[in-house]
Amino acid sequence: HKNMQKWSPSKSVLRLKALDEYCSELLKSDPRICHSSELLQFLLPKPQDLDSEFAKNSIVIMPSDTSVGSGNVGMNNVTQPFVSETYRCIAPYETKDTKNQPFKVEVDETVDVLIKDQKGWWLVENEAKQLAWFPAPYLQRAEMDDDGPNQMDDE
Repeated sequence: HKNMQKWSPSKSVLRLKALDEYCSELLKSDPRICHSSELLQFLLPKPQDLDSEFAKNSIVIMPSDTSVGSGNVGMNNVTQPFVSETYRCIAPYETKDTKNQPFKVEVDETVDVLIKDQKGWWLVENEAKQLAWFPAPYLQRAEMDDDGPNQMDDE
């Protein structure tokens, strides 16, 4: 007879929530910190993170509107009008899209950011029109070819 306890995610979820809040504040900090090479290197996935076999035995916890300890949830979460912005990927990243299909982005590939969640996971759309939640530190605003008057012109 096996003495098995029912697994309870409560402690893990609370730890994840604290880590999530810390990371959110870190991502909102001074650009010298949140865009530092040290932080970006720390946030890069390890080979096992990208291994599909590793993910099969894992539990994925997605951001939710009714997260632990949140009081009022509603339209207060909307902070800006809906306008997609183009960002480029600064490191390769592989995940699953919202339909559980492979979603892979290479360095310098661009995606449209549809939703910027304060927790650091952004909803992006690739050229194939796939939607996926993507870690914000992997993205950098794409520089547009036409940003007004050229300030670097020879005089």
